[in-house]
Amino acid sequence: MNDLIQIIKLIDIEQVNEMNNFIDTLSLAPNTVFGEGENECNVDTSIRTSTGTYLDNNHPITQKFHSKMNEGLEEYKRRVEKIHSSFSYYPVPSGYGTTCWREEIQILQYEKTQEYKF
Repeated sequence: MNDLIQIIKLIDIEQVNEMNNFIDTLSLAPNTVFGEGENECNVDTSIRTSTGTYLDNNHPITQKFHSKMNEGLEEYKRRVEKIHSSFSYYPVPSGYGTTCWREEIQILQYEKTQEYKF
């Protein structure tokens, strides 16, 4: 079972720097928590005090990051197929541009005193 745990390098230091430089240009807002109603979210600082934002899926930096994640998922599939042939019948999970749903990339910032009481 431990063979299913893999370490796959997705991005190099230049790409990390490019992503960080892009993130530094974004505006962060107080993070929300789920509310009472369906699809209802609101700010509740008794539960969550951090700030954040979501990356625009159409931005070139975000698309590059999605591509790198896809490469990692595809490499993972290649590796686990070698463990057992039954893994070859499964699609790449949550691959961008597939019928799987992929959550937007969320950027979170926590200062020393901030928290999320999940």
